[in-house]
Amino acid sequence: MKQKEIFLQSEADAWFVRNQEGVAARKLPDNNPLLCEILKIQGYVWEGMKVLEVGRRDGSRVAWFKII
Repeated sequence: MKQKEIFLQSEADAWFVRNQEGVAARKLPDNNPLLCEILKIQGYVWEGMKVLEVGRRDGSRVAWFKII
């Protein structure tokens, strides 16, 4: 069995299912230290900005950039 198949069968989105309330309760950017630091940058250009997030999160930070 390949590693991807093992992951999909064992964990995959199970963490998000187990933690639905916590994920839904997130208040971005307030409780996200990275976003708070980004907002402190003076003269930051938002419109037309491209963002690359590298990590293993759920993509909520990147999605937050789309709504501002």
